Amino acid sequence: MATSSGSRCGIANQACCIRLPFCIQSGTLTIKQFGTKTQNMYTYKGKLWFIFKMVYKIDHPFITDSLSHLRDKETDVAKFRRHSDRLCELLFAEAIRGLDFNEIEITTPLEVKIKTKKLKDEVIIIPILRAGLAMLFGAMKLLPKSKIGFLGLERDEKTAVAREYYCKLPRITANSVVVITDPMLATGGSILQTLRKLKGFKPKDIRVVCVIAAPEGIALIQKEFPNVDIFTAAVDECLNNKKYILPGIGDYGDRYFGTTDQPC
Repeated sequence: MATSSGSRCGIANQACCIRLPFCIQSGTLTIKQFGTKTQNMYTYKGKLWFIFKMVYKIDHPFITDSLSHLRDKETDVAKFRRHSDRLCELLFAEAIRGLDFNEIEITTPLEVKIKTKKLKDEVIIIPILRAGLAMLFGAMKLLPKSKIGFLGLERDEKTAVAREYYCKLPRITANSVVVITDPMLATGGSILQTLRKLKGFKPKDIRVVCVIAAPEGIALIQKEFPNVDIFTAAVDECLNNKKYILPGIGDYGDRYFGTTDQPC
């Protein structure tokens, strides 16, 4: 498959916070370029291709710089954490765009009364354990008043299917904007399970924030939840036969927390 210039995956990268449309069929990306208007599907070389429009690849110089450090296998734990926290804080700054505000009146130090706005929506952050915790520190720095929920999902390395082993959530209401964090959106199974669980609470909105996403995982999520926004620093090429993202970062949790796969 040919690729377009400047993109090894053939993805049409657009400006910051613009929807990132791309096509996928059986895990393969096409190099077709899109304008600002897209359709839900189109025919290309006699095959039907689906266009996903709810994926936002965040374009920022600091994100680009930090991502290069995260990908480098020589990056030590301290540097990995520093760049992960910086990158995640920037991702969350974009992921909370569009929230509702209350208009209030305040008095400045010069005794001038002005009308201004403060966030109205309640933001709930739900990291998927364990790796999702690595994104929590950047999020809490940006949103110190946000409520935090925890969902523990463990992936079976043979089947790549996740099982739930822990769940502790704050009260979710119709005014809640829920942000799910998982640095690696690979197969999409863990996030899909989380979305199914949260759907029953009927929050105002659910958003997904990840560092890297694979097209296969995006396809799985958007097949069932086509209106969920996904914010990411990169959409990588594909999954390998072990269901790891390529070129990827490796095991995000191990690299952030400094753990290994040695038996306990």
